[in-house]
Amino acid sequence: MTTILQAVKEIVKIADMIELKHMGYAQNSLFDIYMAEYGNYNGFTQKAVTEYCKGLPNIADYPYMNYDILSAFEGYGIQRKTEKAKENLVDAYWCNVGYVVFKALEKEKKKEA
Repeated sequence: MTTILQAVKEIVKIADMIELKHMGYAQNSLFDIYMAEYGNYNGFTQKAVTEYCKGLPNIADYPYMNYDILSAFEGYGIQRKTEKAKENLVDAYWCNVGYVVFKALEKEKKKEA
């Protein structure tokens, strides 16, 4: 059975720098983009990155609307029956999206050090 984290790791697609440069980003890394857009004011924590992800940043692609999130999970055999359980699944989704993006940014940050 697929866990929520395993599904999110497959659902979230981190953008590559070539794609971002075509979109007009001049920064050298995903971490630089995060810091310029959000991190300079809010820090670099998993919680801050999770909030950043809820604002639909260009550095990653993933479902945003609750219906799309629940549909994506269905493709991995993850379903909830009650409305409250669905809300909890969406909350868990955002925590895991934040974790996945945080880890990608952390990896980029280490490359710069």
